[in-house]
Formats: sequence, structure tokens, C-alpha cells
Amino acid sequence: MAARVRVAMLGAGAIAQDHLRALRFSSRAEIVGIADVNLSLAQKAAAEFGGTAFADYHDMLDRLKPSAVVVCTPPKFHRQHVEDCARAGSDVLCEKPLALTVPECDFMISAVKKAGRQLMAGQVLRYYAGPKTLIEIARSGKIGTVVTCWSTRVGYYDPAHGPSWRYDPKIGGGTAIEWEVHEIDLLRMLAGEAKTVSGRVLYTRPDSPEFDDHVHAVMTMGEGAIGRIDASNSSYYSECTRGVVGTTGAAWCGWGDVSLRTAGSNDVQIVKPVLPGVPENVNVGMFQQDDAFLEALQADRPVPIPGEEGRADVAVAAAILLAGKTGETVRL
Repeated sequence: MAARVRVAMLGAGAIAQDHLRALRFSSRAEIVGIADVNLSLAQKAAAEFGGTAFADYHDMLDRLKPSAVVVCTPPKFHRQHVEDCARAGSDVLCEKPLALTVPECDFMISAVKKAGRQLMAGQVLRYYAGPKTLIEIARSGKIGTVVTCWSTRVGYYDPAHGPSWRYDPKIGGGTAIEWEVHEIDLLRMLAGEAKTVSGRVLYTRPDSPEFDDHVHAVMTMGEGAIGRIDASNSSYYSECTRGVVGTTGAAWCGWGDVSLRTAGSNDVQIVKPVLPGVPENVNVGMFQQDDAFLEALQADRPVPIPGEEGRADVAVAAAILLAGKTGETVRL
């Protein structure tokens, strides 16, 4: 069996904890270091998951020389952190969104290639049970040619009960950039690349007037399919559903089981995803994503979600924001 990949974590917040639990369970990883500007947070994580704690990630890169780094810092810092890790000789898995703007994505991708390393965009939704199965059904031909797909993800985000940076679009990107790149990525996997984007975006939070809390978009995708995004972080009604309609059937899901109905039948089939066995406290989607990253590095193969994929998601999110501001259809 290939040697374990020496992995370091940049950031020790909530999403980093998810990664660390997945990496600890993986037979492919050796956690060697955790860096966070809040040293006590890094020390607490290192005590639980292993490795050495650092307040300065440059020090971590210099002393440990990790083979790979998982970047879990706020999006504003992704470009600098990814580029520094790659120049230090590490392959990088960067949490979504890849960056706040398309030009930043381009700089990151170029810098990583120049360093001779690999960059993987974190798009864990591809590995979650329901969405993963939805993609498989859409690509299997069971529902014919895809004609429309959608995501509805609405709820209320209270910054008092989560990272405050997620509420600041200058740091996190806002709803379209930071939240909806997950759903944009899913629609791209279901129906192909977005060609045109029309949208409406509202900013209704008086305490954060630049936070795009209601985001709605209609897209022309692939060979002409319709993609639809409905998102809100200020909705007192909660829903998280995705679906795809084809010429001979339809499938829809939340996070788990997928409902499937095909032409000629009034019955709805419940498709139960087959999942790897992991401990209850391990996010199974995160485990599959991180393990796929490590497997690619061990086999010296391209990573499954290269940085260009993360760039494409950011480009669509930026187009939604632009369409919402101008009232015009944006072509990609």
C-alpha cells in the first residue's frame, strides 16, 4: 500500500474539524500539523487529531514541509494561502468557494501550476449521498435527456450562531459566492456548463446591506437545459431540495434518499444511496471527497475536482450577482 500522505490543515474552525475527523479515519492520511491565527484553537485540534499546532502557517510549511495542505480559512484569504502552500511544495485542497472573484481564481490556478503542484476545489456536495446519486441517475440515461434542474436552499442565517465572517461579503462572499457555489456546482454536474444567466438578487438585512440574502437565477445550461437557483439566508421558511427532470423521468432529493419516477409508471421509486461505513461523527461526504484527493496524490493522478472546476462555479455565482444588479442576461 502507498505511504500515507502527510497532510497539514490551514485553519482550525468548524469546517476544518469536519476535514480532520475525515482525515483521521482515512488510511491514506497522516495529520502532521494544524495552523490557525488562534493558537489555542490549533492546539485543541492538534490534541484531538494529532500533529503540531502553529499560529503562523509559514512556520508550519517551513518546518513540516507537508505533502498536502487543506485550506479551511475564510474565502478572502484563499488566494494567498493556496499560493503560499503550493510555492512551499504542497498540493492543496481548498475549501469552497475557491476565491471571491474569477481573476483571483485564475491567479491561484496559474501559481499552483507554476509550482508544479495540484489544486483541488472542495465541492463536497458531489459526494453527499442524495446529490451524488442524483448526478449518477441523470448521467445514467434513466430519465432521458435532461431538460431542467433546480436547487432550492432557503433558511435563516443568524450570524450570532455561526462564523461572523460568513455575514460579511468582503470576507466570505455572501450567499451567491459562499453558499450557492455548492448548488451551482451540482447543476453543472446535472446539465452541463451555464451559458446564460438571468437573476434577481435582494439585499434586505439592514445590519449588513451588502449581504445578498435572497438570490434567484435562471440559467441556460449545456445543450439548452434550464437550471434554476432559489436561495435565501433570510427566510423563516426552510427547505433544501434539488431535482432534475428529463425527457423520460425525474429525480429529486434532499440530503439522503432520492425519489425517482420514470415514464410509464405512476410509482415513485426510493433510491437508497450506498455509503461507505464511517464512524457516526465522520461526515461521510467529506470523507469521500478528502479520500479521493489523497488517492489521486498517492497514485500520481490528476485530482478529481481541479481548480478550474472551482473557477467555473465562482464565474456563475459572479454572473448571478451581475445579472441581479443590471437586470440584464449575462453570457458566459
